[in-house]
Amino acid sequence: MRTQTVPVNVWEAPEAIVVVAPLPAVTPDDVGIELRDNTLRFWASLRSAAPRDYLVHEWDYGGYEREIEIPAGYGSAIEASLGH
Repeated sequence: MRTQTVPVNVWEAPEAIVVVAPLPAVTPDDVGIELRDNTLRFWASLRSAAPRDYLVHEWDYGGYEREIEIPAGYGSAIEASLGH
């Protein structure tokens, strides 16, 4: 299964860049995140759903990944949270 590109919303807050991305059906243990140079990369493991006969099937449970260029000057600290 190919990895799905994740849509994001990104904005600048005081002293931080905020990135919000939908990752349906994942738990915190499924998600990886890293910052190298000025590139933020996050991904989530592949999860499986019960087999279904979909009428429309446009996305799968997991196999998510995204890389985002971060403006210079934001250091190397990362904080992440996952909510519903």
